[in-house]
Amino acid sequence: PAPSLAVVFAVASLTQPKSLVLDGKTLLINYFTGQKTFLADEIQSIQFTYQRSRNGKIFFILLHLVNRKSIRVSAINPSLPIAYLVLKNWHKQNK
Repeated sequence: PAPSLAVVFAVASLTQPKSLVLDGKTLLINYFTGQKTFLADEIQSIQFTYQRSRNGKIFFILLHLVNRKSIRVSAINPSLPIAYLVLKNWHKQNK
């Protein structure tokens, strides 16, 4: 049987980063269930991109890690483009 839509939304909300904290050369990503820490050297690149949907484009930040994994960040306030520029400048200065 297919998973219910509520279960899919619950899992998606638990796996999305809730906040990003920059502390020197460290990026701390807080999730609902815990946190992960990355050094600037562990991040290969930062990209601002989008995915097409029925309702238009869904914009998000993609963190490409050195180990070839990616982290998708989408629901960051106050503004996703501002968060992207701050992350990009932080990465450039600390790599």
